[in-house]
Amino acid sequence: MRAPYFYPTAGWGFAQEALREATHLAQVRHWLTQAQVDIFASSHTCLPIYPRVEVQGHPTLIANNGAAGLPNFIGTQYGVLTRIATRPYEGPLRCCGVQTGRVYVDALALHYDQAAWEQAFLAQWPAGSAAYMSYWTRLQQGPRYTVGEAVPPVA
Repeated sequence: MRAPYFYPTAGWGFAQEALREATHLAQVRHWLTQAQVDIFASSHTCLPIYPRVEVQGHPTLIANNGAAGLPNFIGTQYGVLTRIATRPYEGPLRCCGVQTGRVYVDALALHYDQAAWEQAFLAQWPAGSAAYMSYWTRLQQGPRYTVGEAVPPVA
């Protein structure tokens, strides 16, 4: 059996890979109970996720935007930001989202100049560098992550 991850800071405790672990969900429920919120918006953790988590019979939503400056879904070249509002978003930038009560939480595409971003990236992290190896394919093709994975079933 694998040892559980430890996510002590920022939004990493709300990252999509962390939220897949049943044992970690107990810690997440504890954090959400302590926060006493209906929606918890976390800092970016590379991939967006908008799960609903039952906390003592109460639906709670985690809003994690993923990355504003990197592609977030396979086959894309845009970042994502989270919009939380009392009216639904009706524009073309919506990637996915959920409604909880009378609140709408949407992942919106954040387009940027892809060519300029690639030039800036390569100027700092040339081919063969660790960052290049980690991110270049993602910049070109997006991660192996789909829009459907960003809105999982209720946990």
